[in-house]
Amino acid sequence: TLRLMKIQESERGEEFKLQRFLDKIKGAYDFIFIDCPPTMSIFTLSAYLASDAYLIPVKPDYLSSIGLPLLERGIKDYEERFAKRIKQIGIIFTMVDIRTTLMKDTMNTLKASTNRVVFDNYLRHSTKIARAVKQNKVLFNYSESKPYGKEIINIADEFLDKVRRR
Repeated sequence: TLRLMKIQESERGEEFKLQRFLDKIKGAYDFIFIDCPPTMSIFTLSAYLASDAYLIPVKPDYLSSIGLPLLERGIKDYEERFAKRIKQIGIIFTMVDIRTTLMKDTMNTLKASTNRVVFDNYLRHSTKIARAVKQNKVLFNYSESKPYGKEIINIADEFLDKVRRR
């Protein structure tokens, strides 16, 4: 099945549509963020081909952490298939419940990995963020979620710092 999918991608060229679109507009932006599902799919491939770099949001739980090497292997496959290498900027922890030992342990384990850059800042788990999104509220203006807006600003500042240093 995977072999057929690869043939289908090449024949139709669907995986390059996003790249062609972004090539037309990228001059108007400093950064364009593409949110992908956590699977290796045509969407992830399209984003890979259209990108110069990538971030990996990770929920610091067991299943997400074991999925990380699978994602990294998939990206390595893309590098080989398309002769294109893009830089990993780092891993950002999301939906963090710092009260749980398992999450803290997972975060520490991934931070200790010598070959991965892990952001110091993270986004805590909050239903207030989901509520703001559901109500079409701007997170920074939504009074219940202001502390989380600050977390996003901290992540953005760290992102800019990492991009400037690369």
